[in-house]
Amino acid sequence: WITSGPKTNELEELIKKNINVKHVIAVNSGTVGIFTCLVALGAKKNDEVITPSNTYVSTINTLYNLGLKIVLCDINLLTGNVDEEIFKKKITKKTKFFIPVHNGGNPCNLEKLIKISKKNRIHIIDDAATAFGSRIRNKFIGSYNYPTTVFSLNANKIITSGEGGLICTNNNNLAKKIRLLVSSGLAK
Repeated sequence: WITSGPKTNELEELIKKNINVKHVIAVNSGTVGIFTCLVALGAKKNDEVITPSNTYVSTINTLYNLGLKIVLCDINLLTGNVDEEIFKKKITKKTKFFIPVHNGGNPCNLEKLIKISKKNRIHIIDDAATAFGSRIRNKFIGSYNYPTTVFSLNANKIITSGEGGLICTNNNNLAKKIRLLVSSGLAK
C-alpha cells in the first residue's frame, strides 16, 4: 500500500501528534490538497479567491479550472508574504476564499489574516507547501482552528515522500468531506 493504507495512516497519526491538529489527510500532492479543500468548502463558479501574486502556478491553474475569479494580492517585499493592508483592500462582497502562502517556509502574519478573514466570512486555505515545521509563537502552522492548511511533500520540499501532500484541519465535518473526496466516495 503506497497511496493509502497502514503506512499512510501511521504517517497521518504521527503528524497529528507532532503538530497538534485533529485531522491530517494524506493526498497525492499539495495542489490536489488545495483543490479538494476548495470543493469541500463549497467553491462555486465565479466565487472570488484572493491569493498572493507570488503563488505557485498550480494554485492559479486550480482556481482557473474551477471557474473561480482570481484576485492577486501584492506582497510585502521584506517578507515575501501577503501584505495585510493590501489584502484588506482587495476584499469585496464576492470574496469567498483566501489562499495565503508562507513564502519559502517563512510564516505570514496568519493571526492577523485570520482576524481579517473571519470578520469578512472568508474561508482560508493556508498554502503551507514549503512551511512544514514552521511555527508562529510556538504554534505549528497547520494547527490553527480557522484555516485549513495544505502542505506539500514534493521532492523539493523540506520533508518529502517524493510526491504527496497533507491537509490539516481541526474541523470534524470538513475532515469527513475531504476524506470522502480524496477516496472517491469510498468510506472503507
